[in-house]
Amino acid sequence: MWTNEGGAESARERLGKIKKIRESEIIIKEGESNPEMYKIIQGHVELYTGFGTDKEVLLGILGPQTCFGEFGLLTQYPAIYTAIAFSETYVLRITAENILEFVKENQKNIIDIMRNM
Repeated sequence: MWTNEGGAESARERLGKIKKIRESEIIIKEGESNPEMYKIIQGHVELYTGFGTDKEVLLGILGPQTCFGEFGLLTQYPAIYTAIAFSETYVLRITAENILEFVKENQKNIIDIMRNM
């Protein structure tokens, strides 16, 4: 279970909603619109292309402090992968309305996002 670590909860609450994701729950579905980005607070997320088809490919497993979904948030294009909770996971939801505050408070994540694009 996610817990408040040194008062960081208030900053996270200002940015967006912490969302609990059940194990095996689809967070983002390839080909669908998803205008949000997520930062993993606790747990792990698998990224796939072709999920559920004979062309399914596991792209990777992301852990705490990593972000995903930035492509949809920044471009407004449909998702290029499916993201599924590998375990019970807590994520911070970032939207167009709070992206500027996220950038100010998470500069290392922004560099990582740019490297991954």
